[in-house]
Amino acid sequence: GGEVALLGMSGGRLGVLNLASGELIWESAVTLPRGATELERIADVASPPVFDGNMVCAVAFQGRVACLDAKSGTPMWSRELSSSRGLTFDARLLYVTADDGTVHAFDRYSGTPMWKQEGLRYRGVSAPALLNGQVLVYDAEGYAHLLSSLDGSLVGRLATGGNELQGRPLNVSAQRVLLQTENGRILALGR
Repeated sequence: GGEVALLGMSGGRLGVLNLASGELIWESAVTLPRGATELERIADVASPPVFDGNMVCAVAFQGRVACLDAKSGTPMWSRELSSSRGLTFDARLLYVTADDGTVHAFDRYSGTPMWKQEGLRYRGVSAPALLNGQVLVYDAEGYAHLLSSLDGSLVGRLATGGNELQGRPLNVSAQRVLLQTENGRILALGR
């Protein structure tokens, strides 16, 4: 509902804030900073977490992807994965774009790795979005890629004539995703 705000924070922490009172309801670690230098210890939750009422999932730069109980902040599972790009989920899987451009799918409830798409590595791939039960990502060269949610295989690619994405893909419905490129173009993709 609209009673709380999810806060991705520095140091790899995630919090839930009561909007009416300003009270911090809970705070939990998605990852713990590690390394010998300040630069190596940067571990921030830099992309928006996802929430469905029972579960909150977040990913940290130089850290982990984790799903937590939404009411208590108790970790349900976590896996090593660095991302500042973002994540999304459907009823079954959690999809994450890693910082190197690989797209991963994990079982939402157990964290079991289901598939990994490495064909988009180093292409500046965006956070994933869902489009008609498939996974949509956009790359820095202006291509939208549609991946199978079952196995991560490439099922479609569209050259948009745009350039790098501003922000992240926005699901406006199950059949439509909006994209805004750095040159100001707005694209609506659907089937």
